[in-house]
Amino acid sequence: NLLIYLEIYFMDYFENLPVNLKFHLPKNIPSMMMTGMARRNVFLVVKESLNNINKHSKATEVNITIITDNESVNILIADNGIGFLVDETKKFNYGLNNMKSRMNDINGTLKIESVIGHGTVININFPLTS
Repeated sequence: NLLIYLEIYFMDYFENLPVNLKFHLPKNIPSMMMTGMARRNVFLVVKESLNNINKHSKATEVNITIITDNESVNILIADNGIGFLVDETKKFNYGLNNMKSRMNDINGTLKIESVIGHGTVININFPLTS
């Protein structure tokens, strides 16, 4: 249910924005047990990621890919925006630290890779049994 909800949220979020969204959901989604806290944290991290793209990236394309296996879920959010220096960003530091903290709380991880002029990739990973 979480992944389907996220798909609907992504489409609604970008519906009136000048951004071309490409969304890739796996054909077979394994059944997973998640606590309310895990669902909330994943959703809030995804939401903050999209807000950052909208506010700061100047992206015209966003590719969202969800990959699942028997142990975990990966949500990859890639944009073609202006990019930023992840380690040197004071402006976004609170938000990025909060996102990482939310993922740590559910035994997940958040990795951000960004290249100036070439966009950003956010990798959200969490166990199926969160």
